[in-house]
Amino acid sequence: MLDGTMSLSNPTTLALNPVEIVVDGKPSIALMKSANVDLDELLTINAPGITLIKNTLYMRPSLLFPPPVFTIALQAVAVDERGLFLEAASIQNPSFPNLVEPRDSYIVIKGGDAKFLNVMPVNILMEIVSASSGARLDFSLYDYRSQIAGGLIKFRPDGAIVAYLRDYGELQAKEKLQ
Repeated sequence: MLDGTMSLSNPTTLALNPVEIVVDGKPSIALMKSANVDLDELLTINAPGITLIKNTLYMRPSLLFPPPVFTIALQAVAVDERGLFLEAASIQNPSFPNLVEPRDSYIVIKGGDAKFLNVMPVNILMEIVSASSGARLDFSLYDYRSQIAGGLIKFRPDGAIVAYLRDYGELQAKEKLQ
């Protein structure tokens, strides 16, 4: 087991610095330090987007996630009981369409074909926003269907789609109470 602190190495790379290493149920980091042994001397990593240098694990999110490829600049990283949170901005600074539902926190999908539930709109313009006006969008790529079930989808006459999703953290808290 490897436990550590997550930070930004640069705008495209996360760094995990171990504070605890457990091997076969035994704490090992103190022994490694006293023997002057780095993790990269004991472990070889052969995975796209992941590099181990000395005791730091460097990860490039743009290479870790499945297609489509995201070109992003990371601005902040945080870890809590729900998982890893990345705050990002585009490196390319593309021109975005005018927002149908202006918000401070949103996801815009423009162009191409996007499968959304059992529907595949073509040449899509879709905004995903929080169902709570003024709230930050708390989105889960894995559980978005439960967020939609508690929210609302509006199909506009101009073909745009606006999905108002329930807050993921709110849904998780509600499930724990049941």
